[in-house]
Amino acid sequence: MDGVSGPNGRVNGGSDLTAFEYRILTLRTAGLSRVQIARQLGRSPQTISNSLTIAKEKLGASTLMEAARLLLTGR
Repeated sequence: MDGVSGPNGRVNGGSDLTAFEYRILTLRTAGLSRVQIARQLGRSPQTISNSLTIAKEKLGASTLMEAARLLLTGR
């Protein structure tokens, strides 16, 4: 996945992640906590948790580690 957002706010690459979900997932896999991400993006930690769950579901991943692998490899 190249991480480039299209006109509909979705990330190109077929996983149907929104640009927001992609950003949260990349920040989380980079080691930031949900609270740190929430502060950085001006959202609540619960919003971040919900978005991470949705992103993992869209990728077909059950764990953050699996989601990160799928995000990086596209497989």
